[in-house]
Amino acid sequence: MENLQMVVRGIFAFLVLISAFPALADYERAEGSHDRQQFKEAFNACVKDAMAGETRCQVMLAALYNKGSGVDKDGEKAAAWLRKAAAQGSVTAEFLMGDMLFTGAGADEDGRKAEEWLRKAADRGHAGAWVYLGFFHENGIGVNKDGKKALASFIKAAELGHAGGQWILGRRYYKGRLAAKDYKAAAAWLRKAADQGHAGAQTLLGLMHEKGRGVEDSYEKAIGYYTIAAEKGLYAEAQFSLGRIYEGGKGVEVDHEQALKWFRKAADQGHAGAQHELGVIHEASAEPALPAWRQELREALEADFPKEWK
Repeated sequence: MENLQMVVRGIFAFLVLISAFPALADYERAEGSHDRQQFKEAFNACVKDAMAGETRCQVMLAALYNKGSGVDKDGEKAAAWLRKAAAQGSVTAEFLMGDMLFTGAGADEDGRKAEEWLRKAADRGHAGAWVYLGFFHENGIGVNKDGKKALASFIKAAELGHAGGQWILGRRYYKGRLAAKDYKAAAAWLRKAADQGHAGAQTLLGLMHEKGRGVEDSYEKAIGYYTIAAEKGLYAEAQFSLGRIYEGGKGVEVDHEQALKWFRKAADQGHAGAQHELGVIHEASAEPALPAWRQELREALEADFPKEWK
């Protein structure tokens, strides 16, 4: 009898396991279609499973509605799918709901609703949500401005291994914001983020080595960090810094060709210092510039969003 019960339980477990395969295949098909920018196909691949409760497909549909990709843009439908996913335990959906309420169309002006969703995600261990909450406390968004709570939130994210949180915490120690200026603590957290490939952390570590602040005074190490970050192609400050190094012959021979190369790359991304070096005046964007802290938040959370959400 006992053996029979074990067999029955084994068969049941097997059936549960294989029942998940169709949903997995549908999501992967939707993901592939999205990568090929075949957004309508991505929607069709996921809609049945989303209606059946598959959370990744629900988040996929939310992203498509949020961006208007393959369907008419509809913030209410995006939010509805995120709520469905969140109700089934998707911490990613809770995080995205908070982000959408803060940054999306019809966002709440004071950030309180966004903070509620982000708090839910943070309490369940979402490190990116802790970064978000740190900025909210630091700037008084949805909550009272509170430097101690801001620092505690950034520390929580950093201790959870979040590269963006480690970068932010390192910057705060470097600049003496929220805590006393501490170059050694800054370097320790920045190294952790840099080891995960965070270009901002690599760039600031390069500057610290260039200036000898809390780390070895070394142009060689500065150039190494700047180069790693600059070659990623997306971090203008690192490219500008390399331009400075080659123009001034700091630790290398003066190389105007290399300086010009890196200044151009940084200028093409809108770096004002590089544009000044080149004597280039770029037409101002029609969109108003984000506040500095919002830009910093965006950089810190770059890796937290599913690719279909970007």
